[in-house]
Amino acid sequence: MYLYLMRHGRALALEESNVQYDAERPLSGPGDRDILAVSEFMKKMDYKPHGIFTGPFNRSRMSGEIISRELGDIPVHMDTSLLPGAGLSDVLNCLSTFDPKNQQAAMVILHEPDISYILGQLFQGEDGQYPYPIYSGDFFALRIDINKHKAMGRTLSAYSPMITRCGDHV
Repeated sequence: MYLYLMRHGRALALEESNVQYDAERPLSGPGDRDILAVSEFMKKMDYKPHGIFTGPFNRSRMSGEIISRELGDIPVHMDTSLLPGAGLSDVLNCLSTFDPKNQQAAMVILHEPDISYILGQLFQGEDGQYPYPIYSGDFFALRIDINKHKAMGRTLSAYSPMITRCGDHV
């Protein structure tokens, strides 16, 4: 199965977003641009998920909706198990809803440090953590093998819109 992991795009600060709760913060203008850049990368690489899973936080949901729209109306599924603190087992539970014969690629949009821990587990085992910083909008295309609710991963490619823009990450 192919798994596309992405950290949600940059959000407005709580003070400037006119909302009360962190979960309600929308994407910022740079966050929108980051997600559009990821969409363009996915098109160029021919990465088209059969479904997109997001948590309930506004910035994650908005990131998924932009990807969906840009790639041709991919179904977006909101799953409360993908709140901050989600782990590999939560991702695997989302993937278990897929029919492996007809749906072989899924995208999951998460928070940090969750992605670092999930990538670490996929590559290094139970206690691993990805050794590099993961910025908002960072994208990872993986080939994963799932056996008895355990998974091993192999990186196909990675893309960071903030690093690509050389300095637009402030």
